[in-house]
Amino acid sequence: MDKRILFVIIYIIVDIIYVYISKNRYDSTVINIQNAPMPNRYIIALIAWICMAIGWYFLTTTLLDKYISNGMAPILAGALSGFITGLTIFGTFNFTVRAMFINYDIPLLIRDMIWGIGWVTIITIIYALLYNKNK
Repeated sequence: MDKRILFVIIYIIVDIIYVYISKNRYDSTVINIQNAPMPNRYIIALIAWICMAIGWYFLTTTLLDKYISNGMAPILAGALSGFITGLTIFGTFNFTVRAMFINYDIPLLIRDMIWGIGWVTIITIIYALLYNKNK
């Protein structure tokens, strides 16, 4: 199995766990925005995770390859690639939602940004360290 697929699966599973654990926090914000609880649209959520996985699989690992082939240390290459990907994905989501909804609160935006950037960076550093050993 391509190890990128394994990392994509781990990435998605951990993010699903985070969303599940954080459901009450998101519910209160969604209720504040639309006066109804967050809907359980599992197919739509799965499509979003697939989009994020495709981005990590192709874009992040391509950027990582470029940094490592140019002599950057794997841990630094992983951190930079993961940070850029996390910022792009979670920044686009959170700031779009904030632009659309007045009641999307800043503490939740910050929490989600820290989670998203941090998790993508961590998984990419781990991948980079394993990737470099096998080159």
